[in-house]
Amino acid sequence: MSNENLADLHLHNLVTIVQSPKAMRLAAELRWFSPFDVLKVGHYELRHVNTLAWLLDPNQNHGLNESFLRAFLNKFVPSFSEGSYEISVPELFETSADRTVVVRREVNETYLKKGLTVGAQEEDEHGGSQPQRRSLDLLIDGGTWAVAIEAKINSSEGQDQLASYGSMLERWRGTRSLLMLFLVVDPNTDQPSQPEWKTASWSENVIDPLEQVINARDYSSVFNSPQIQFIQAYIRNLQRYATTEEGSVAQLAGEIATDYSSQLSGQTGLKKYLSEQLSKSDHSQGDDTTHAIERLYFRHKEILDYVLDAVDSDTANRAKVLRTVLQDRGYTVLGTTSAWIRFLPSKWSLNKKYQQLLLKQDSSSDMLIGFSLSNRPEQLSLALAINDLGDHAKDQWVHARRELATTICTNGELQPVFPGAFYRNRLNSGGTPVARPFSNRYFSILTKSGKLGPSNTAKDLLNKFLDQLKDDHVVETFEQLLKQVIQNYDGQSISNKE
Repeated sequence: MSNENLADLHLHNLVTIVQSPKAMRLAAELRWFSPFDVLKVGHYELRHVNTLAWLLDPNQNHGLNESFLRAFLNKFVPSFSEGSYEISVPELFETSADRTVVVRREVNETYLKKGLTVGAQEEDEHGGSQPQRRSLDLLIDGGTWAVAIEAKINSSEGQDQLASYGSMLERWRGTRSLLMLFLVVDPNTDQPSQPEWKTASWSENVIDPLEQVINARDYSSVFNSPQIQFIQAYIRNLQRYATTEEGSVAQLAGEIATDYSSQLSGQTGLKKYLSEQLSKSDHSQGDDTTHAIERLYFRHKEILDYVLDAVDSDTANRAKVLRTVLQDRGYTVLGTTSAWIRFLPSKWSLNKKYQQLLLKQDSSSDMLIGFSLSNRPEQLSLALAINDLGDHAKDQWVHARRELATTICTNGELQPVFPGAFYRNRLNSGGTPVARPFSNRYFSILTKSGKLGPSNTAKDLLNKFLDQLKDDHVVETFEQLLKQVIQNYDGQSISNKE
């Protein structure tokens, strides 16, 4: 198709999209007044967490006192199990003699050691506050109990993020009862990598209890007008940007992006075309059709920006498909976000010796050695890697893992199976492949990558990767190495039946 015909097609598609019923609904939703949008912070995760911290703090001037904190905690009262009951954080909150509550923002280990009650924030160039790297979003300290919250809106869990925060909190908690929450937009697609963290959603665990409180007749009469208006605006803003419910901005934009995916995505799609045209410094160039497309875009910019952003936001839905494929093919998923999935062959995950060698001590999901899948908008990558040797001070299997890595790197016959452990096309004087120097952290011994496209779906690509693992005898070869290392280490052999 010529450039002229392609531009005509893009103009037609753009008109069709902006005139669609769903786009009109999205435009109506975006016209609703929000002070957060005026300040250009409507979907900023940091601002949402700041507001949540203010609302959860009984000492602040919102007029809610303890009511929202109580309603928030009550969502996490466990069911009673006779004979094994342990008092929960919500119950400690209600029964504690000292009702002093301290809410901290952006908490890191330095601040916990100092016992400060302000978060580890530093001022940015615009006079706002920016969190230091690797800081827990929110910590509520009730003396005998504590609630840790890591919140996500437009992002996923970072690598080892929750594991790092969990270790930090365990060192700090003392005798406190601790509840750790991973607060996300969609719990179905964003599960925490660590089983100790409970999943919570902005919709069920923030919006619902907040609406319950402000609608209660006992509290509504004491609210000052500015407070109630601000809280209502915050609820509406959360409904627009932090949920996937019917009528939310994310839901509408996602549906439009899906309905018109063939017109919007790909190398000849409208998204790429607009990106190229708008990046040009001289907009006077171009024919009438090009100028018409630009005018139409700027006239409906707010709607189209949300839709275009949603074109590549299907990674979360794709992650669900990928997890299903792995489980159907005999693998156990240990940890997952929309951006990555960690997994092992189910046989390995059920074997106690394998668990001691492959997983972090006292963990059933924190993987030191194994497979991972990187789920990017345009690419899927599978890797078999040694992520870490473990804690040298506590973990007796550190030396066994080093032996495993050394065995792989020094055996040139393993290059066809684990090419990542060797330099590509490099041989020593004896004609043996040259091993890469082993690193204590993240050493990939096998990587497979592929571009996603209409004829190369994520499901097809993953099945192709798994077929290649089978054809190249990757799993069985690696399993033989595991058995050898375990036998060398503790003198016990592992039969094929284990």
